[in-house]
This record gives sequence, C-alpha cells and structure tokens, in this order.
Amino acid sequence: MIFSLAWFITDCTVPLGSFCISFFLIFSNYSLINFIIFGILWIIYYTFTSLNIARSIILLVTHFHILCYYHSLKLETENNYLNAKLNENKPITDRNMMTFMRRYNSISIQIGNHNNQFWSTYLFYVLFVYIAIIGFLLYQSLFGSASILIRLIMIYLCILNIAILSTYNLSASSIVLSQKVSYKLLNLCFIKFKTRNKAIKLKVM
Repeated sequence: MIFSLAWFITDCTVPLGSFCISFFLIFSNYSLINFIIFGILWIIYYTFTSLNIARSIILLVTHFHILCYYHSLKLETENNYLNAKLNENKPITDRNMMTFMRRYNSISIQIGNHNNQFWSTYLFYVLFVYIAIIGFLLYQSLFGSASILIRLIMIYLCILNIAILSTYNLSASSIVLSQKVSYKLLNLCFIKFKTRNKAIKLKVM
C-alpha cells in the first residue's frame, strides 16, 4: 500500500503539479514568443527537477518506514515469544532471564546504532525544514494575495508535506509502542522470576 501511494505521489501528482504551476506562471507572465523560446524548456527542466527531488524525498521516507517496520517486527516477535513464556506454567529460570535480556538488548543496540549514525541528525533537519515549509504554505494559502489556483496548489503541497512529516512520526512511534509493550512484559517476567526465587527461599527455610 505504501509503495503504491509513494509511486502515485512521485510519478503522477508531482510531475503534473510541477507542470501546471510552471505552465501557468510562465504563460501568464510572458509573451507567446518568449514562452515558445524559453518557457517550454524551463517547464521541462522544472518538471524533471521536481520529479527527481520528490523521488529522493520519498525514497528516504520509504526507507525509514521499512527500517522502523523491521525493528517493530523484531520487537513484536520477541514480545510474542515472551508472552508465550509467561503464559506457560513452567517457572522462569536464571537462564531464561539472561536469554530474554540479551535478545532485547541486541535489538535495542541495533536501533540505537541506526539512530546515532544517521537518522537522529537527519530527522532533526527534516522536522525543522518541514515545519517551516508547512507554516509558509499554510500562511500564503490563507492570507496571501495569490490567485485561487495558486492557493489550491499551495494547500495541496501543504497537505503533501504534512503527510510526509506524519509518516516519519508514525513510523518512529511504532517502535516506541513496541518497546513499551516489551518493558511491560519484561517487568512481568522479572516479577514472576522474583516470586519464584522467594518461594524457593521459603522452602529452604
């Protein structure tokens, strides 16, 4: 679904929108001769440039979503495994606890490495830039002096930028939600483990 939506945005709406914007601005502000000599080449250049920029942005968004989905699946798999262990009547031993902690720690280290190496710095600039772009487009579309067509195009671009920014936030939040479930399960596992140890001590006494 996300790949079909990304293809539709990059290869359909962005070239069409770029072509309409450049055609309208150039055709309405220049003569027919200048439009034929310079405008057509500029429209083609602007359309292909916008297409390549959009593909680069959507590529990073898709890559980030796949990476977050991969980590979420790993955490969900471990959560299901731990939940099954908790539902068993068998006691949780020291070896079980060490195995659980090692597996969760390995996933956490992998997430931390990906975050520290690239994504934390990239997402900081993405958040800063997209908020500025959304604010500018929203202000110009509501309070600017442009024509109705330009305002509609700005509203469309604003919605598109909000969708991209929301994809980053929702993808990252999926990992956070999975980690919260992991913390609860590990806490229940630790409580069951401590209860078993207390029971053993009472039997010894």
